[in-house]
Amino acid sequence: MYSEFFTNSDKLDSSAPLTAAPLTVAPLTVAPLTVAPLTVAPLTVAPLTVAPLTVAPLTVAPLTVASLTVASLTAAPLTVAPLTVAPLTVAPLTEFPRIPSTDDYTACPEYFTNFQQFATSGTLQLPVQYSSQIDSFNLLFFINGIYDILCAISILRIIHIPILGTLHLSVIKKTYNQNSMFSRVLAYWLLTYGIMRISGNNHIIAYSYFIEAMFFGNEYIQHNSVYPLSAGFIVISSMLLGIKAYFYM
Repeated sequence: MYSEFFTNSDKLDSSAPLTAAPLTVAPLTVAPLTVAPLTVAPLTVAPLTVAPLTVAPLTVAPLTVASLTVASLTAAPLTVAPLTVAPLTVAPLTEFPRIPSTDDYTACPEYFTNFQQFATSGTLQLPVQYSSQIDSFNLLFFINGIYDILCAISILRIIHIPILGTLHLSVIKKTYNQNSMFSRVLAYWLLTYGIMRISGNNHIIAYSYFIEAMFFGNEYIQHNSVYPLSAGFIVISSMLLGIKAYFYM
């Protein structure tokens, strides 16, 4: 086939122009699109029929409570054994007119020797005068504690005793004691060492006096917040009472 093509091509006039026939394209005709109308059938809902609800009556069986029988309580008679108190035997107290001194030893050595034996014996009995001194100071500490408690509750206005409510505050300069919170804190502190002084424990009593002396001494020296005469009296008396309670009671 190829050879025929080349053979026929030799017969063509290579100088003649190549003419192409015009291309005729027939017009494209599109048929119109016809859409049929959409018909929706009506929705029919059948009526809902609810059967009536029948509730059977509730029958409650009667509650029967068995009768409660309480056995009678029989109390055995209380027998109290008779109280027997052993007779109290008090050893006789050897009385001395006073605590002997070195002058007594010079004047009467036997008297001083007897007192030493008395004081170092297994059954120590203090002379009447010395015992009364101890009792007097214990009473003084107790009364001082009650006084501090009364001052405290007067400042707190639990009771109304004007003089007791102002005694401790009058030692402090007005610049400081006008604060009501400070007054109440001072009252609680007074109440604390008032209770310490009625405790009967000599070391606790002594600590309360040492703390009071330290408070007023420090306030005067470091802050100058207390009146010097009143604070000085409190410091000296508290130190003396504290030493007495700690070392000599």
